[in-house]
Amino acid sequence: EAILGVSADVADANKKAVQSAGSDPFDRLHAVVKASFSPPGFMPDKVAVWVALVGSARWSPQLASIYKDLWRGYRVGIAKLIKKAAEERSVKLDHNLAALAFSQLMEGFWVGWAADPVSVSKVHAEQAMHLFVDSLFLDAGQKRK
Repeated sequence: EAILGVSADVADANKKAVQSAGSDPFDRLHAVVKASFSPPGFMPDKVAVWVALVGSARWSPQLASIYKDLWRGYRVGIAKLIKKAAEERSVKLDHNLAALAFSQLMEGFWVGWAADPVSVSKVHAEQAMHLFVDSLFLDAGQKRK
């Protein structure tokens, strides 16, 4: 129940952030990043519940199923935003792979912050996620020099 409560809080915050960001999917992705490092989802107890799920999923089929279902839905939504943003900017990328990277990077920052909030500060984690989103949509000629 705690896991479902946390994921509902995060999903609700993301939904509100996306709706208030306007229609540009690029802006909506950045809104998800901001919401992901803000209350009501990003709070010590709630992050700890998510980290507990991540750490326990391997050993519990029930928790593994919950984790897969929650994360699958999240990645699908992120993939749709990435695909739309890429189309609007005429950038070719694998939106599903980019969504996987986005979601795992986000989760990694949550886990890192829970373990060591000094080294993995909220501010730096959020900045890194914004940088990741920006880098997805750079002109291909700018990516590798």
